[in-house]
Amino acid sequence: MTEHMFDFKSSSTDSVENMDVIPETDRKERPSSLFWLWFASNLTIGDFAIGLVAQLYSLGFVTTLLALSIGTVLGGVLLASMSLMGPVFGMSQMRIGRYTFGKRGGILMSVLQWGNTLGWFTFNSIIAASALSLAFNTSSYIYPILITVLLVLALTILGYKTIHIFEKIMSAVLGSMFVVIMAYSIDKIGIIGNAPVFGAFSAVSFGWIVAFSFSYIMSWGPYASDYSRYLPVKSSPKKIFTLVFAGASLASFFAEIAGYYVGLATLSTSSNPAEPMQLFLGKYALIGLYFLFLGGLAANAINLYSNSMSIRAAGIRVNRRYISITVAALAVILSYIGYRSFYVSYENFLFILDYWITPWIAVMIVDFFIRSSKDMKLQFTEVFNIRAISAYLVGIIVSIPFMYPSSYYVGPIAKILGVDISYFISFAVAAILYYFLETKKTNKLITQAVS
Repeated sequence: MTEHMFDFKSSSTDSVENMDVIPETDRKERPSSLFWLWFASNLTIGDFAIGLVAQLYSLGFVTTLLALSIGTVLGGVLLASMSLMGPVFGMSQMRIGRYTFGKRGGILMSVLQWGNTLGWFTFNSIIAASALSLAFNTSSYIYPILITVLLVLALTILGYKTIHIFEKIMSAVLGSMFVVIMAYSIDKIGIIGNAPVFGAFSAVSFGWIVAFSFSYIMSWGPYASDYSRYLPVKSSPKKIFTLVFAGASLASFFAEIAGYYVGLATLSTSSNPAEPMQLFLGKYALIGLYFLFLGGLAANAINLYSNSMSIRAAGIRVNRRYISITVAALAVILSYIGYRSFYVSYENFLFILDYWITPWIAVMIVDFFIRSSKDMKLQFTEVFNIRAISAYLVGIIVSIPFMYPSSYYVGPIAKILGVDISYFISFAVAAILYYFLETKKTNKLITQAVS
């Protein structure tokens, strides 16, 4: 990977173009810091809820863990690949997206990511506040919401370094709590609980579990470079990929297993994931509830910080702190309104995320590796990169028949299959089409330069 793949100096007079660029002299982080950040932010409530959902599909123990692991690995590969861009650009992930989709073409994606981070911030706040409400044994819900949101807001206002320190501490705290929960689970219900080892296989159920686990970890992709941009340009891509993948994937899979164990033991269909945790752990319930609460804080510190990065990448030159305060206030309102219908909303939200994120990631990754392999030292100056936008839109359009976002819409092919695989279709189509269009453009530029 070349050190000077792009020339950012040529646009130094454009304050919007250089917004939030981290100078090389200020990049003091090490790749190992990414492991702890992604470990803490994924050993959390979203993954725990996926494990609870997986139990409802009644597959065998081994089959369920295989489905969870496949989805987690696939999503982890995308997150780790996106993280490679940070050291090269020194920019937030959505800001980098404007070099792929164009100065104006990438703005819409930044706005979509702002909505995405707001959504995740709200959903994590719902679960964390629910856990805190049960821990305090209070019928009032507004105070746990306020405590949850204000703590995250304080972390975000204090800034990137504080978040990194917090995530490293949470890695140890949440990791210890996870060990206690798993040890208690195995002692109480055994290795596989009441589930058959393999059971009757269902391709549809298997596919849904893969989809859920993939959806969650993949959705971190638009955040990735927000945190790797603090690494020096010469940082090892291999180390970055390995540490991000390991931190995120291990934590995500472990938290899903914890949720699966609690689901097996309680057979709960509660709309509040904190309730089965409390029921299962009994006298040790506070450990589990604080696990969910602190996990929510760990995930939301990243959500709120990246939320401000996303809207700034769209060209909104407002102080990051003011953006965070506004979004926190909005999240309080949304959390209070929506906490009662968590499971239905969560399932729908996961799939809606896939529809815009997956083909976007495909185009971003292909663009990054094509241009690094060609050693192009030209800045992307297009207002709209029609090739990237076309590949992205075609990827989404082709995937529509494969979509199955709950009861909203069932595509004709999804109806036959019984499962939503549209995200894999949109990723493959967008990646292949953009590779063809961009290499054709690149070869034309090289030919013109030689002649």
